[in-house]
Amino acid sequence: MPECPRLQSCAFFELLMKDQSSLAGLFRQRYCRAKCHECARMIVETAGLPVPEDLFPNQDRKAAEIIGAAVAHARSA
Repeated sequence: MPECPRLQSCAFFELLMKDQSSLAGLFRQRYCRAKCHECARMIVETAGLPVPEDLFPNQDRKAAEIIGAAVAHARSA
């Protein structure tokens, strides 16, 4: 799997993981360099929705909730 196209400009790392901690390194290794298709941020972005600044890459359940809410809203409109 290729690297995430947002690797260099991801707001998550610019805003929440600015300190370059070991946790940030783990997130980069797992989601940015290996499995970007599993990143909650990428999942929401790919669905065409705005990505919450505080969404962590491993919050796939929250990503599903965001997408589900958007679908429900679109259906009721």
